[in-house]
Amino acid sequence: MKTLWWLPLIAVGCDGSPVEGGSQLPAPPAPIDAQGNPTDPADPSDPGPPPAEGVDSDGDGWLDTEEVDGNTDPLDAEDHPYTGGWPIGACRDSLTATGNGLGEVSDDFELLDQYGEMVRLHDFCDKEVLLVGAAFW
Repeated sequence: MKTLWWLPLIAVGCDGSPVEGGSQLPAPPAPIDAQGNPTDPADPSDPGPPPAEGVDSDGDGWLDTEEVDGNTDPLDAEDHPYTGGWPIGACRDSLTATGNGLGEVSDDFELLDQYGEMVRLHDFCDKEVLLVGAAFW
């Protein structure tokens, strides 16, 4: 029984807390996402903190914060909010065309808007879209 008195002392000293004259080991660095932000290792779908203010990672003239708020990719120079301010739905990349009938999802296509920019139909996935076609012969 005389040799077991030190076991409780070892258990108390090994809880990872700093001790007098010592220090706790630093935590390992968090994984980094594509934007260079730390992510939550417990949740792989966590994109990490929002992009820094005033940064344009892809050099397309749109700030990363504007691109994230506009449901576009701040690392893709071709993907940015529309100049005309048309809202882009977050569901745009998850649509699958099912047909052209009532209640079906039409194939995606692009048309030129009044600002000279190509707009995609599926970018308006969370809106009702009325397409009007006319021809003058």
